[in-house]
Amino acid sequence: SNYESYELETGCRKDEGLRLYELSVVADSIEYEMRYWVVSDTNTRVITLMLVFPLGFENMMNDYANNIFPTLETCG
Repeated sequence: SNYESYELETGCRKDEGLRLYELSVVADSIEYEMRYWVVSDTNTRVITLMLVFPLGFENMMNDYANNIFPTLETCG
């Protein structure tokens, strides 16, 4: 809801339950790439982490993602 528009590009999952959603979003007429990780912590709690970078900074986003979630940095 904080973006002018968004589109889900892809989603994937690891066996241990970690999910990743990759989206294209627009805010203030600037295009961004978003990666949104989700994992269930308990039956009633979910942990999420979101990275958002402007288009053109994919290498930097990949570096951050690899450091945080080396087993699921991207769905591609």
